[in-house]
Amino acid sequence: MIAAVAVVAGIIANKAVYRKNNDTTAANGLVAEDTPAEKQQLKTLQETLAATAVFPKSFKTVPAFTLTDQQGSAITESLFKDQWSMVFFGYTRCPDICPMTMTIMNSVAEELEASNTPPLQVVFISVDPKRDTAEVLGNYMNFFNPTFKGITGELADVLALTGKLGIVASYTAIEGTEDYLVDHTASMLLIDPEGRVRGKFSAPHKVESIVDDYKKIIDNLS
Repeated sequence: MIAAVAVVAGIIANKAVYRKNNDTTAANGLVAEDTPAEKQQLKTLQETLAATAVFPKSFKTVPAFTLTDQQGSAITESLFKDQWSMVFFGYTRCPDICPMTMTIMNSVAEELEASNTPPLQVVFISVDPKRDTAEVLGNYMNFFNPTFKGITGELADVLALTGKLGIVASYTAIEGTEDYLVDHTASMLLIDPEGRVRGKFSAPHKVESIVDDYKKIIDNLS
């Protein structure tokens, strides 16, 4: 049974954090810092966003990982190449924020398709892999949107990824039972086609603000 633990690594606390983080290493070397012009563009863009923190390209890059998708196939960081992705960390037994967020992201996907906006890959990474098997995740994705990608794997591998991305997950045993509770970050991360974290969409999530902010970000940063 998973004991009570708390995993806290590099929490994305506020919009100022990214200005101090210039040591991200990509697969092919160091990510260059934004130029003065790019920094000004980012500042101007930030002022137009409703509930999203936008980050420079040097902020974070998705690290190498090997996990499992809802079909039981191995999945790596290449998942995030060549397309924009919205990543949410949660678990299928979550009673509130996860189903609400999945419902909202389904509406976001529908609105983007209707407006001929470049598609957004939605990725749900389980922080409860002990219970969220590939089969469970497959059923969960199919319920909300079968095009969404569900990811699970070994707990240590999941926590290695969450830690490097600044996502918090904590597990608390329920006394007298074999069950446990999971607390996790409710924010979503926007990953660009180069595998770089370019935005944090904070809760409470709203369809309109997600759609509007996403369009503004890709218009400015693509």
